[in-house]
Amino acid sequence: MVKRTRAVEVAGGEPGFEIVASVRTDKGCVREVNEDAGRFVRPSDPALLQNKGALMVVADGMGGHSAGEVASQMAVELVSRLYYEARTDDAPAALTAAVAEANRRIFAAAEADEHKRGMGTTCTALALRGAAAFAAHVGDSRLYMLRDGGVYQLSEDHSHVMEMVRAGLLTKEQARTHEDKNVILRALGTTPEVEVSAVEPLEVRPGDFYLLSSDGLHDLVLD
Repeated sequence: MVKRTRAVEVAGGEPGFEIVASVRTDKGCVREVNEDAGRFVRPSDPALLQNKGALMVVADGMGGHSAGEVASQMAVELVSRLYYEARTDDAPAALTAAVAEANRRIFAAAEADEHKRGMGTTCTALALRGAAAFAAHVGDSRLYMLRDGGVYQLSEDHSHVMEMVRAGLLTKEQARTHEDKNVILRALGTTPEVEVSAVEPLEVRPGDFYLLSSDGLHDLVLD
C-alpha cells in the first residue's frame, strides 16, 4: 500500500494534505489462497476525519486451510472499525487499542471453530491525521517512509531473526536468507493478549510516501 501526500488548503485556511492511496495484492506463485489483506479508509464525516484522520491497514495471515485468509480479513475489518468507534481524542492510543482488541476477537474466533485453531495474522496500521502520522504494529509486516530519496523502515519486525540481529548474532543481510526468517514471535489471534508496538507520531511533509508491505514484497525487494 502506497500513500503520497501533497499540501493543500483546507477549511479555515489551515494546512492539510491531499492523500493518494493504492492497495495492491497478489497470491504469488506458491500458494493457492491469498492470505494478505489491505484496506484504506478515509471517513466521509468531516469531524471524524479531523479527529481520527485516514487509516491504512495491511495484514498477512497464517494458519491451515483458509484460516490465514480469515484472520487477515478480520484484522483489517476490525482495526478499521474499532479505531473509528473509539470515543477518545487520543488517536494514537485508540489505534493501539484497536489492534489489541482485534487480537482478542480473532483469538476468540479461532477458539470457537476447530478448523480455525491456530490461525493468526500480522497487522500494521498507519493513521494520518493532519500533519502527523502514527502507527501500531504486530508481526513482520512493515511500515516504510520514503522521503527526499531516502528509504526508512519505521517498524521493527517481531521475528526470530530480528532478535538474533539485535543480539549481534546475525547481520541484517544474513537475516534475509536465514532458514528461520519467516518465524514470527508475535501475531494477532494466536494468544489471548499480545503486545502491540506503537510508532510514535511523526511530522508529515509534502511529497512523503508511506509503504505498508507484507513479507511477500520486502523479502524479495531490497530497500
